[in-house]
Amino acid sequence: MPHTDCGVCVCVCVCVCVCQTVSPAAGEHPLQYNYTLWYSRRTPSRPANTQSYEQNIRQIGTVASVEQFWKFYSHLVRPGDLTGHSDFHLFKEGIKPMWEDEANKNGGKWIIRLRKGLASRFWENIILAMLGEQFMVGEEICGVVPAPSRGTGG
Repeated sequence: MPHTDCGVCVCVCVCVCVCQTVSPAAGEHPLQYNYTLWYSRRTPSRPANTQSYEQNIRQIGTVASVEQFWKFYSHLVRPGDLTGHSDFHLFKEGIKPMWEDEANKNGGKWIIRLRKGLASRFWENIILAMLGEQFMVGEEICGVVPAPSRGTGG
């Protein structure tokens, strides 16, 4: 699956085929779970439904180690710098960032409001805590989505 210009990646060379199985390379530090990074872009004028939402999410890639994560992350636009109605989603591999996914059906979400300009830093801190299994809640957390207010500096 070739990479298309999604406006998310600063450098195309870090995007990998999302159809391949990902595992840590020799000498890399494995994550407890593989995580998949998704990107979505909504059209605010169109009513949202499950089908249109699913058509607007794109799998960017999956990481299995700390080193693979940093290769991806260092080339991404920060959430506060995304344009329009775009979002990143970092979820455990095999779980789509949708309520309709079986793993999310009985779940909930935390909403954390931040001062203007803090979304990108918070995103980094929260995903590092999630990847490093710092929440101590077992398998309850499936993923995280930053949703900075657009027009406020994120």
